[in-house]
Amino acid sequence: MTRGRATIGDATAPDAAIVSPAARDHVAPDAAPDTTTRKDMAHTVTARKDRPPGGGAPSLRSVVRTYVAGHVTPRHDHDWPQLLYASSGVMAVETPDGSWIVPPQRAIWLPPRSWHVTRMLTEVRLASLYLRRTRGSPARCELIDIGPLMRELLVAAIDIDFSGPLTRREASLAALIGEELAIAPRGGSPIPMPQDRRLIPFCQRVMKDPTLRVSLDAHAAAMAMTPKTVSRLFQRELGMTFRDWRQLVQSTYALAHLIQGEPVKVVASRLGYTASAFSVMMRRNLRLAPASLRNACPDIGGGAPRVARRAASG
Repeated sequence: MTRGRATIGDATAPDAAIVSPAARDHVAPDAAPDTTTRKDMAHTVTARKDRPPGGGAPSLRSVVRTYVAGHVTPRHDHDWPQLLYASSGVMAVETPDGSWIVPPQRAIWLPPRSWHVTRMLTEVRLASLYLRRTRGSPARCELIDIGPLMRELLVAAIDIDFSGPLTRREASLAALIGEELAIAPRGGSPIPMPQDRRLIPFCQRVMKDPTLRVSLDAHAAAMAMTPKTVSRLFQRELGMTFRDWRQLVQSTYALAHLIQGEPVKVVASRLGYTASAFSVMMRRNLRLAPASLRNACPDIGGGAPRVARRAASG
């Protein structure tokens, strides 16, 4: 994000100007209603008319919700930038650039009009910041590292009512969030997704269950496709084999869980690997030992870069 200056409520801060913290149901108006119950809701503030993020935008709500594992928010977009952040749990966010697996140590930046589908891979406590569009705002999706300071700032911002004048403390907090967003480390590549309509639901099925226990033949049969057709489409659409693509998904999935402190053996078993085979796979794709990733946030982003770079260069 290029450093610039823009207004945040009554404050001034670099670049992206925060208009309202929100988790707004993340559902398009014509989408199926959110199935989250009141019991699941971690925090809700009643609807109110907020200062629009750049003229004519609809009213916003400030909401933070806890979604159950497996919840899917249908495809939709917004007229303004959005920072989507899970303070706990792991989510997958599908965008035009690919699919990003996002742990609590990171947030995803979504530019205006960037469609996205959000899938909860675990129980997720979700919040988002809707931001005012500025010239320096990134034009593409990005993963942003969320350090301890930014994490606490985002938690504190949830209760700010941006619809009216801000107190001195609130203005300072909003300005500091803008400062931190401007300098926060970026990085990582999304998991590439195909354009072919036959392969999209197939890939979504694999991402939902990337374990080795489900074979290519089984996945293909469930989607009324032959393994040969799937293999051909993977090479044509993504420039890699199904095996390489699934290992990219597995590496990214494993990374998101390991950096939260889950034991290596637990993650390996969940993906259908022995501990030794899992270590080989992770070293090959991430060039790091699984044990070194526990409780860490290495600068390797949202995917397994070795596989992605090999496909891109091929």
